Amino acid sequence: MVASAAVLAPPRNTSGIAGLQELIHALLKRWWLIALIVAAAVLVALWYLSNEPTIYRSVVVVQVEQEEQKAINIEVTTQDLRQLELLKTIEQNFANQQLMQQVVAANNAALIPGFVPPPSFVKSKWLKLQRSSKGASGEADEIVQFLLDRADAKLRRGTRLIDVSFDHEDPKLARQIAESIVQESIKKSLAQRQEAAETASSFLNREAEALRARLQKSEYALQDYKEKTGSVSMESRQNVVVERLREISSEETKAHADRLRAEADYAQIEAVGSAPEMLLTINSIATHPSVVPLRAMVATQAGEIAKLEQRYTREHPKMIQAQSQLTETRRALEEAVTKASQTVRNTLNSAIAREKSLEIAKQDQEKQALELSRQSIDYHLLIREVEADRELYEAVRSRVKETTVAMAMQPLFYRIVEPATVAIPVRPRKLVIMAAALMGGLMLGACTVRILDLLDTVIQSVDQAEELLGVPVLAAVPMEKETNRRNTPAGVVHQTDSLVAEAFRSLRTSLVLLGRPEDRKIVAVTSAVAGEGKTFVGGNLAACFAQQGMKTLLIDADLRRPAVEKLFFSTSGEPGLREYLTGQARADAVIRETPFENLFCISAGGRAPNPAELLAQPSFHSLMIEVASRFDRVIIDTAPVNVVSDTLVLAKHVQTICVVVDSQKTHRKAVRHALSQLSRIQAPVAGVILNRLPLRGGSDYFYHYSSDKPYADENVETSRKPSPVRTKS
Repeated sequence: MVASAAVLAPPRNTSGIAGLQELIHALLKRWWLIALIVAAAVLVALWYLSNEPTIYRSVVVVQVEQEEQKAINIEVTTQDLRQLELLKTIEQNFANQQLMQQVVAANNAALIPGFVPPPSFVKSKWLKLQRSSKGASGEADEIVQFLLDRADAKLRRGTRLIDVSFDHEDPKLARQIAESIVQESIKKSLAQRQEAAETASSFLNREAEALRARLQKSEYALQDYKEKTGSVSMESRQNVVVERLREISSEETKAHADRLRAEADYAQIEAVGSAPEMLLTINSIATHPSVVPLRAMVATQAGEIAKLEQRYTREHPKMIQAQSQLTETRRALEEAVTKASQTVRNTLNSAIAREKSLEIAKQDQEKQALELSRQSIDYHLLIREVEADRELYEAVRSRVKETTVAMAMQPLFYRIVEPATVAIPVRPRKLVIMAAALMGGLMLGACTVRILDLLDTVIQSVDQAEELLGVPVLAAVPMEKETNRRNTPAGVVHQTDSLVAEAFRSLRTSLVLLGRPEDRKIVAVTSAVAGEGKTFVGGNLAACFAQQGMKTLLIDADLRRPAVEKLFFSTSGEPGLREYLTGQARADAVIRETPFENLFCISAGGRAPNPAELLAQPSFHSLMIEVASRFDRVIIDTAPVNVVSDTLVLAKHVQTICVVVDSQKTHRKAVRHALSQLSRIQAPVAGVILNRLPLRGGSDYFYHYSSDKPYADENVETSRKPSPVRTKS
């Protein structure tokens, strides 16, 4: 008989919703464990609250000023106390070991009975050991550490206010110590300021003496230099030399211009020659003071002659006189022009000589200026040293006076704005502790349940089975206490309204829907390991098909550990499958009627030494062909897949294989291995059947829409049950 293909598994639910549902149902399944852990956490919290003393807190509010003046080296600087780093530093200084030692000494805390509460047993042993190692200072260190643990200072966000607090079992001591912490902090700050001021004053006095000696030395060096150079004031000598050099430079420039002008005139005279008419073309000669009036007289006389010519002739005495005067004037003009040209030559020589003399004077003056400049370098260096030493000395003297005044004033950079308040209880916070215990218990319980669920290796849900195994779940059979699983198929026959019966009817429907009846007639029920309830499932499934009116045959093919015969008959020893396969009996002789209508069975028969070889014989195939023609459904109870190879041998003769999985004990790896073996031989695995599911956390755990009661009309009386399947008399 040809085996049909295996049914594909539904797609896996990889979304987070399935995982969340499994987590929720796992929590509901072990709700008692969570409740136990929560109760234990609450009891521990109650015990803690009953043994923990009430702690009171007193708070002093301190305001930090915006700026603080302090002496640093020799300069007064301002420190911006609005910066967060400085504010946090001041905040931390309210809780340091040295301050707490001052507080202990100021309040005689070691003499106050009960100031340090008695420690727990373990802590007391540790303190005794610590005191023995430290000697007499152990108890004092314990009090200081107690103050450090109970004192606190917090900066208010966005302000310059600091809350200094102290916690204690005694509200009066809490207020007293809180005030003392601030007061001792102020005293400590004043002492530190006084010490800093005294240190600064001593340093400044030493610096002033050193600077005074240095100033005196630099002044003597300046005076020696003046005496050496013979100059009282270097600046005045430099001013005189520079002024004289400026005058000589101006005269030299003018002499140079005169020389150039004289050279130009001389060059023109040499070019035109000695003719008076040509010399008059030169501007310097034409404009010479001795030439200008004569030229004017010549022009005037020439004009008068021109007028006389209009009235007289040349021989007229007036004309002759005028001509004579004009000739005389022209002769004088020529002489004046000649003398003027000679004057130009003399002027050139004089300009050259003056320019040379001024150049020599300028060079001498520049030498004097350079010598004075060289001398002024050392002079000004000494002057700057004297001025710098004098300024530094005066600054230090001024700072000494300011430091003396600062020592007397000693301003504070913070002040108390609110005195210590009346101590109020702050610990233990009962509501918070109880809420934390409740939430912690819930979280611990949930984590414990989750860990147990992760450590559980069995398959506990339909979703889990389909996701891990890759095959569909055909049915989930719940565990009912009233069901006697050793008397199968009582769950289907005698309790038709039970959840077990409903589960097998669902299994029957699932198998019917797999395909045509003639293609799904022979069904093998197996398991991964022994003890998973495959015989129980096979018997109830056969009874369920018989209830539907189908002629059903149940075959016990587990020749090693047969169990089908005990389900229906009180006696044993009848021929069965082994006798048929060995040829000792025919099919009609091994097919037996059961007490239930339409239900027949073939028991395993006698014990077989070689079951796998018997099932591999052609006679088993012949039996399958014969029973398939005579019965509507054939259910075969086979041996576990992982234990023996019997099921793998007969898998090719069946049309559908159902793998039973015990949800209470079957390991996931065992089921996977069994399915892997069946897959290698291409066995027609239809799916798995989850068996022995708990009612609580069972059917409703795996089928989220179901309940622990069968679906029925609530108005129907529970005593009325469906009619049982008829049995043969």
